[in-house]
Amino acid sequence: MKKIIYIYSVIFISLGIISCKNTLLEQAPIDAISEVAVWSDIKLARLYVNDLYNGLPDGLSDWAMLDAASDDADNTFGWPNPPRLNQSDYSPSGFPYSDNWGKYYGYIRRANIALERIDAVKGDTAIKTSLKGEIIFLRAMYYFELTKFWGGIPLITKVQQLNDSLNVTRNTYNECVDFISSECNKAIPLLSLKSSGENKGRIDKGSAMSLKARVLLYSGRWAEAAAAAKAVIDMNQYSLESNYSDIFLTRSSNEVILAKQHINITGQNTNNVDKFSNPSSYGGWGGTTPTQEFVDSYEMTDGKSITASPLYNDQDPYKNRDPRFYETVNYNGAIWKGKALDSKVGGTDGPQGPSGGDASKTSYYMRKWLTESIKSPFNEENLTNWVIFRLAEMHLIYAEAQNEVVGPDPSVYNAVNAVRARSKMPNLPAGLSKDEMRIRIRNERRVELAFEDHRFFDIRRWKIAESLLNGDLHGMSITVNPDNTLKYTKIVFTTRKFFPKNYLLPIAQSEIVKDPKLVQNPGY
Repeated sequence: MKKIIYIYSVIFISLGIISCKNTLLEQAPIDAISEVAVWSDIKLARLYVNDLYNGLPDGLSDWAMLDAASDDADNTFGWPNPPRLNQSDYSPSGFPYSDNWGKYYGYIRRANIALERIDAVKGDTAIKTSLKGEIIFLRAMYYFELTKFWGGIPLITKVQQLNDSLNVTRNTYNECVDFISSECNKAIPLLSLKSSGENKGRIDKGSAMSLKARVLLYSGRWAEAAAAAKAVIDMNQYSLESNYSDIFLTRSSNEVILAKQHINITGQNTNNVDKFSNPSSYGGWGGTTPTQEFVDSYEMTDGKSITASPLYNDQDPYKNRDPRFYETVNYNGAIWKGKALDSKVGGTDGPQGPSGGDASKTSYYMRKWLTESIKSPFNEENLTNWVIFRLAEMHLIYAEAQNEVVGPDPSVYNAVNAVRARSKMPNLPAGLSKDEMRIRIRNERRVELAFEDHRFFDIRRWKIAESLLNGDLHGMSITVNPDNTLKYTKIVFTTRKFFPKNYLLPIAQSEIVKDPKLVQNPGY
């Protein structure tokens, strides 16, 4: 029987790649085109590759961001239903993100098809070469997404037919890292130096080099990770954005290496971040809400922690903080959309206020990623792109890895201080030990990369999740004194549990049933 491939002509518009709330795969096909036709025409082949981009991660369309399952945040939805990823009460029979396994293997299968066909496609050689590099990258990216959640997973590089028996074993985690890194090396020479113009948003050399740096960092291959991150920095194709918020709220920033592009197709919102994460009185559902632990991680403007700085006043706690705090967190009294947020007890967005289930339990709301000019989140478009790789992360990858290899040499200081300088924060103090520098780098990642889906994985790869997620997490109770001044009191808003098995997710029982050779992760 002749195979039919569904092609969506709306996939390829001026940007080349698009993403929306309802993925293109969920839309009715405009046409059905035979496999022979697709791989006989470079334009149709490009449409096929464009569809592979839909699987790129996108934290802006989730009910709650992944950081809500870390010590940095909570969510007002209960994730959105039990079992909750932030309470470790899940099993192979049901847990958040369980569908990622099938989703990413679906994209991997389509990438395998493309790699078997792309060389025979007739058409512009340069376009075909670049497309091949993009396919190799995307397959590697989806394998990386799987390893982040599950560790070692089966590496399938050949097309499996629908009637093939699923009898595949898991590769080791190190084998997966080797594969992803080598695939990046294959992709790099095939890709353009930097995508621009009508190709803006397409995979380029910087994208593949950044993926290599991140996967090597996650695996603890410090020297290799430092070299890979330095290679991206030394390309001199990217620069740190002068305004921190512009990285996330403009559609084009020279700091961004790769972002999932959003454009409007149906007249509806192309991502849900404003709808899900604005406070209730501003037209949202509360969504991802920062913890007091996260708020306390921001230094004072003198570069010292709140426990060491004379600038900190626990009854005026939001004054003189790292400027990134004001661009990341909405706190009581912060001016948002022309009015002061009222998150004190009994306030319009307070824990016991009229917002009900949409109210933050911590008295904080997320500000990063949200567009202040959007007055009606349910009715206005948000075209914010989800940033996947950016230059500041490469500086911090280099700093972390290089510090583990040689300690805090001048290049480590330079990498961290470059990121801090952008936000007008003072340089790190001289004379830090290797352990002290490690602490500072980890905190710098926490505040610089907040709500970009890093913290969830960072505390797992550092093996510190057990110490951070076993016990109480805190928020702020804000009440009014008799003299109308405010009283700030830290409170426990939840108690969490974390078990050693939770460093990885379970493989869904349905997948175990399909493939008897799959071995479940320990503890499940």
